[in-house]
Amino acid sequence: MRRANFLLLGITAFVCSVSQLSAVTIYGTAYLQGGPATLYTIDPNTGVATPIGLTGFDRVSAIDFNPLTGILYGAGVLTGDMTGAVQLFTINTTTGAGTTVGATGIMGAFGTTSAFTDMSFHSDGTLFGIISNQVYTINITTGLATPLPMLTGLNDAGNAIAFDPSNTLYHISGNVISTINQATGVGTTTGQTVDYPIDLIPARVNGMDYDITSGILYASVVHGNGNGTGPPLANFIAQIDVSNGDISTPRATIAGLDALAVLPVLQNGVPDYISTLWLALPLIGLLVVRRLCHA
Repeated sequence: MRRANFLLLGITAFVCSVSQLSAVTIYGTAYLQGGPATLYTIDPNTGVATPIGLTGFDRVSAIDFNPLTGILYGAGVLTGDMTGAVQLFTINTTTGAGTTVGATGIMGAFGTTSAFTDMSFHSDGTLFGIISNQVYTINITTGLATPLPMLTGLNDAGNAIAFDPSNTLYHISGNVISTINQATGVGTTTGQTVDYPIDLIPARVNGMDYDITSGILYASVVHGNGNGTGPPLANFIAQIDVSNGDISTPRATIAGLDALAVLPVLQNGVPDYISTLWLALPLIGLLVVRRLCHA
């Protein structure tokens, strides 16, 4: 029986070790004054941002992982392209380098707001993006962006979007929390507002993404206005509860952070560690039975 106890302890250690695979990893892009964007990893507990490398694109204010493939996508203007054509591209998370998928059809002059302010993948692999009051679907094969039929009717102070684990598309602008109809593009306020700490006012969310495993919404928060009439711009990463507007653990982070994406752990709807454990269960059960019988 003692050997069986040791075996059970080993199984417990195995389960605990594989569950650590679900630890959140957050990537972000930051740039200053519409210039070249750098990819970072960001520790949500401390705010520390570790640079990976330049993306090769300017004004990358929208990134997200495809939950079906684990590929990181972004939107921005190719560095040096003075036409301002906004491209969809994939990002190498080891080097930071971007590879063009194709033109979105959106034209924005250098440094203007005519670029995607955020993007988010539905669990079926459909990519949505937002510019001002217009929501788009973006073809991840060609890059072409197609507007939804109607405007959101929401203001665009920060203009962040993210799908939650149940595929509700949330939008935060300033402190107003809304949902967006994925067929029409129309936004509806939830009646909840983000309760920013007094020392972060004025503030806005300029990028956000859910950790689908935990259900936590991580947000990039900008404090200040940078126009000389108020506090200078400062960037934070925080967690926001859209059900009540609570904001927690705001941590100062890299200047110019304008997009973030949580590395997904889902593979075809099943977390990696659960898949690993499921495959191992028959063998574990057999070993337990054999040990108990011979104890």
